[in-house]
Amino acid sequence: MAISYGNPDSREFHFYREFLSFELKTYSLSETDTTEDKEEKTHYVYACVKNADADDVCAKYYDFAIEKLQTEANEERLYAQ
Repeated sequence: MAISYGNPDSREFHFYREFLSFELKTYSLSETDTTEDKEEKTHYVYACVKNADADDVCAKYYDFAIEKLQTEANEERLYAQ
């Protein structure tokens, strides 16, 4: 489970990477009823249940996943400069 201010458009892709095998359900929690405050005060709960094949999927794509995550981190550092 992950809880974030980040909306599903900017977060859900993390749970659909090649090396993961989850069933994902997304919930939103809001403290306010006013439309203008709702978006900035909404928390999103990302609840994952591990699929039966998750260990096999992870083992199959582990090396690829590590390389891809390192590349993404390096690219983020370059763009942050």
